[in-house]
Amino acid sequence: MRTRTAWVLAGLALILLLAFSGFGRARTYSTLGFEQRRDVPALPAHPEVPKSPDLVIERYAVISAKPEKIFELLTHAQKWADWDHGITRVAVPARRPLMVGDVFTKVEMGIKVEAQVLEADRGELLRWRGRAPGRIIGVHSFQLVPLDSKRTLVVNREEFSNGVLRLFGFATDFGIGKRFERSLEGLKAAAESAPRS
Repeated sequence: MRTRTAWVLAGLALILLLAFSGFGRARTYSTLGFEQRRDVPALPAHPEVPKSPDLVIERYAVISAKPEKIFELLTHAQKWADWDHGITRVAVPARRPLMVGDVFTKVEMGIKVEAQVLEADRGELLRWRGRAPGRIIGVHSFQLVPLDSKRTLVVNREEFSNGVLRLFGFATDFGIGKRFERSLEGLKAAAESAPRS
């Protein structure tokens, strides 16, 4: 009995050691293939973004709309629930597009997230740092890459700082990855049905 308990405790200690050490840092779950990855420039460094996140989840979509039109939909946070049905409520400081420094809250799939906008580069990048229950901190970004005059590659990405999430990366990716895919489907439908400017 004591031997079994010792083995269980040793196993748990090893799991915790791996979770909170540098092993496996920046584990990435992505649907981007080599072809798409080649088109996506590296995200710019930012002091609020960890250099070595514990877990990265990203999904992409090709949308038949210009980056500026997609960026407009993304920065009008008060209208996110119109096209992203996983979001039930958003509170923003002003009824204008999101700007750097803005703080907002959203309720997504029943989870309240408090966030601050880090970057809002028109037609290129919207990035914020958010905090969710359970001391989960993530940096979310929508990166927009023009493919030609009519199509844009949109990368929906979250970089998490939480060692425990790395242990359950596959399960986390399954849930959040599916959520990102549904969000991109809504964004695509909204952008492609919007009047062309």
